Amino acid sequence: MKNKVSHSTALQAYLLIALIALVFFFLKVTGFNSDEHSQRVNILLLAERVDAELDQVALQILTTTLNQYDTLLGLYDKHENLTRLLASDTGGVFYGTSENITETSVALSHLLQAKLGLIERLKTQSAIVRNGLFYLPKLSAELSNHRFTGVVHPNTYVTQLMAYSYFGSESSKSSLLDQMEVLERWVKLYPHDKALSHFHTHLTKALSGLNKLAKIRQQYLTIGSKQRLEDLRLNYLQHHQKKVEETQSLSVKLLVLCVFLIVFVIFILRRLDSARIATEEASNLLHDAVEKLSEGFALYSSDGALRFTNSCWLEQHGISDLNDFPKTLREFNEKKNMFISEESELQDESTGQSYTLQKTTDGRWLQARDTLTSDGGLVCLRVDMSDYKAAEHQLRKLSSAVE
Repeated sequence: MKNKVSHSTALQAYLLIALIALVFFFLKVTGFNSDEHSQRVNILLLAERVDAELDQVALQILTTTLNQYDTLLGLYDKHENLTRLLASDTGGVFYGTSENITETSVALSHLLQAKLGLIERLKTQSAIVRNGLFYLPKLSAELSNHRFTGVVHPNTYVTQLMAYSYFGSESSKSSLLDQMEVLERWVKLYPHDKALSHFHTHLTKALSGLNKLAKIRQQYLTIGSKQRLEDLRLNYLQHHQKKVEETQSLSVKLLVLCVFLIVFVIFILRRLDSARIATEEASNLLHDAVEKLSEGFALYSSDGALRFTNSCWLEQHGISDLNDFPKTLREFNEKKNMFISEESELQDESTGQSYTLQKTTDGRWLQARDTLTSDGGLVCLRVDMSDYKAAEHQLRKLSSAVE
C-alpha cells in the first residue's frame, strides 16, 4: 500500500509538471508568433513608406521642385535600415516563413536599391538639364533682333523645350523636333553666324539631356517595386493566416490535453485520498487487533526501529509509558539487563520447536519467540508463563511432600 501511494504521488507530480510545461509552451509560442507578426507588419509598412518617398523624391527632381538634397539623408537612412531588415545575411525578418516569401523580400530590397540608384542618376542628369535650360533664355535674348526671328522666334524653342521637360509628351517632343529642323536649315545656310550656331548647339544639348532624363525616368517607372511589395504582402498574409489556423488547432489540442491532465490529476488525488483512508483504517485495525492480544507483541523494522507494540508488551517488561521503552532493537539489547534477569533456550516437547524462556526483573516468566519478516524486520511475541511456572513449582513441592 505504501509503494502504491508513493508511485501515485510521483505520477501526480509528473502530471502537474507536464501541465505547467504545456501552459508555458503555449504562452511562449503564441507570444512569440504575435511579436514576430507585429515586427513583419511594421517592416511592410516601412517598405511601403520608403517606396512612396522614393517616388515622391523622383517626382520632385523631375519637376525641379527639390532644390535641397539634405532631406534625402533621412530617406537614405530609412532605406539602409529597411535593406538590412529585408535581406540580411540571416534571411531578414521573413526568415523562417517560406522560400517564396524570403525570395520576394530580397527581390523587393534589390528593386528599392535600384530605385535609389536611378534617383542619383536623376539628380545628376536633372542638374545638367536645368543648367542648360537656365542658360537658353539668355541666348534667346541675344537673338531677339536676329533675322531668324521672323521665321521662328527663339523663345518658341525655349517654351517648347520647357514644355517637353515638364510634361515629356510625345506631341511636345514632335513639335520641338519639327522646329529644330527649321533651325538646322538656317544654321546650314549661315554657318558663320556664331550666335545662331551657339543657340543651336545648346538647344541640341538640352534636348539630348532631356532625352537622357526621359530614359532614366522610364527606367525608374518600369521598376515593379509596388507589385513586388504587394506580392510580399499577400504571400505573407496567407502564410500568417495558415500559421494562425495551425496555432488555433494547437491551442485546441493543448486545451484538450490540459483538461485531460487536470481530470487525471483529480482522479489520482481521489485515489490517493482513498488509499490514505484505507491505509489509516488498516493501520487502526491492526493496532486495535494487536492491542487486544493477550500476548506481548512488538514489531521492529529492518533498520531496528520499534514500529509499534501493545500495552501487554510494556506491562510484561515493567513499563507503563511507551516513551520510557527503548526505541530501537539495539538499544533494547544494550539495556536488556534492566528488563530480563534470566534467559535460557528450551524446546517445546509437543512441537519440537525451540523457544527462549526469560525471567523479568520483576519476577515474570516469559516465553519469547522472535520471527523475521520478509523485508528483514522482526516480530516479537511474549507469552506470560508465570502462572505455569508457579503451578509447576507447587507440583514439585507436592511431589516432594508425597515422597
